[in-house]
Parts: sequence; structure tokens; C-alpha cells
Amino acid sequence: MKSKLLLGLPVIALETGKLMGKVQAVAVDLEQQKVHAFILGEKVFLKTRSQVVLFERLRSFGPDAVTVSSEKEIFDLSTQPQVQDLLESNFLNKQVISEDGTLIGAVEDFSLDPTSGKLHSLIIKGSNSTMAPGQNAYLKLIYVNKFGRDFIICKPEASEKLEIVTDKSINSNFSTSSGSLSNNASQKTYTYNWSNFIPQAEEQVKKLGCSLEVKGINWALNREVGYTVSSPHGEIILKRGEKITPEIIDKARQKNSLHQVLLAAG
Repeated sequence: MKSKLLLGLPVIALETGKLMGKVQAVAVDLEQQKVHAFILGEKVFLKTRSQVVLFERLRSFGPDAVTVSSEKEIFDLSTQPQVQDLLESNFLNKQVISEDGTLIGAVEDFSLDPTSGKLHSLIIKGSNSTMAPGQNAYLKLIYVNKFGRDFIICKPEASEKLEIVTDKSINSNFSTSSGSLSNNASQKTYTYNWSNFIPQAEEQVKKLGCSLEVKGINWALNREVGYTVSSPHGEIILKRGEKITPEIIDKARQKNSLHQVLLAAG
């Protein structure tokens, strides 16, 4: 499944039935090539605070929600420095280039195994000659050599191994997910069909994204950021402790880093 389908899903504690927040970002451990945590946003007295749930502590995925066993599985982002570091090493929008110097494209998204969190493929927006303008393609992780600071390096044959993204390919590759999301043997196995959920979810994500962005900008202006934010190419947008200004917002848009700036504001 594509990671962007997770954005906006509510996270619910089964013990109390409480809404703990909605998924607003995904922190990926590139060394392990797997999702490490979800970042949640929760409204508290008209303010928003960022919280974290580690992937290994999730109970299950459903088409409409993510569940955890209890509220104790949720932590404040400020207490999770490793997660903050992973957010700063974001690889979305980075260019992918092969060892022989061929530009494959830029990372639009990534797909993952919802039962293990393991990355399955990068979703490339194309500049490759085999892809039509605006077309996306899957590049399996086995063809990726390194997630570098400025570029993602892949094997020479990567351009020949691209799989064009279509509705059919999405459904055939990720139509179902099964298995417990925890190592706890006492927990049940959950099976969900994602194929009917994907079109509706993508539309909901688009609407949610526009709404959250406007609210996020209004809330973040003049606030200090909790950590340094860099562009996908390593350029520093603003440093820890600096305040967000309209000029910073404009710069972040130009550098495809607006989401990271808003997240750093809490």
C-alpha cells in the first residue's frame, strides 16, 4: 500500500475507545528500510501537539482507522529524539539516479507492507524516457543501493525494472493485508481488503491535505521550531529555535519542505 493512504487515518485506543489523533506523517528508518513510527496530531484546547506511536506498538490497520491497545502506546514527539532525527532525513522528492549516471526521476511516495512496515518500493514520478509525462512507476527496493544525502543511488538496470503505476497494479500488489501488527502471539490476525478503499482514500487525503495545510500555516506562524529543517537536497530552511515567518513559508514551498516546517513547529 502507498504511504500517503495512511495520512488522515484516526488512531484509536481500543482500551478506552479514545481518538488519540490522526496520522500526519510517517517516520522511516532508512537503515532498516522500514517504517519506524507514525506522527499524530491532536487538538488540545485549540492548540495542536505532535505525538508518536511506534510501528511495533500498533495493534491493527483497517480501511478507516489504525488501532493501538491503550493510550500508553502514545508518546509526545519531544520525548522521542530518534523519531525527530528520522523526520529530518526525509527522502521524499529526492532524485533517483543510477550508478551509470541515468536520472530515473524523483520520489513521489513509497509503498510498504502493512503487516511488517518494511518498504516495498519507491514510487517514482517520471523523467525516464520509458515513462509518459506525469506517469509514476514502482521501483523495488532491491534495485536501490543507497539513500544518500542529496541523491538516491540505484543499480544500473533500475530504469529497465520500473513498473508503471496503474489502478490494476495497485490493487494486485496491495489488495489485501493480513497478519498481526505486533509480535504478541496472543493477538488476533486481521485481514482487510484495500482495493475498494484506495480511490476514496486518495480523494479524502487530497481534501484533508488542503485543509490541514491552511490551518497549519496559520497556527505555525511566529512559532519556534523544535528541530532544524532541511530541504530534500540538504539546504537548511531554518534552524532549531528560529521562528516561522511568511518568508520561511514561501521558501519552504519552493523547496518542497512545507510539511516538514509545519511539523517542526509542533
